Amino acid sequence: MSHQPQRDESEAFKYGEVFNVSGELGQKPITPTDAATMQSVEGQILGETPKGGPAAVMESAAARNQKAGVVGCKDVTNIAQNEGVTISIDTNESGNHVITETLGGQVVGQYEKVDEAKRGMIEDEDIPGGDSCYSVQAPKVN
Repeated sequence: MSHQPQRDESEAFKYGEVFNVSGELGQKPITPTDAATMQSVEGQILGETPKGGPAAVMESAAARNQKAGVVGCKDVTNIAQNEGVTISIDTNESGNHVITETLGGQVVGQYEKVDEAKRGMIEDEDIPGGDSCYSVQAPKVN
């Protein structure tokens, strides 16, 4: 039976604890504004906020951070503010979409979405820009 140490409720959930990121971003607390930005971009590009995806995870961590009083409702990291959020959708060799979500240039989520209905119907040369069919960067938060 393993025993996990209790987390100090006054300690912020940081990006490096939740995502495989490093450097300055890894040390930053997840804020409500960062989570809202990621959710907005997911909604615009993907048409939904995927359950268990980066925005959903960020929202949960940000809510806990806010409840603990370690971040405010309008706090934003300087990385999200300066470098923004990007979601790109590429088509792999199997014809599936590979969705990559980044914050401050670091990947916070990457997953494959199989679209059986469209499999074989769209060729890469039919997509403007070649393999990368979509790439959008959220406006920087002020």
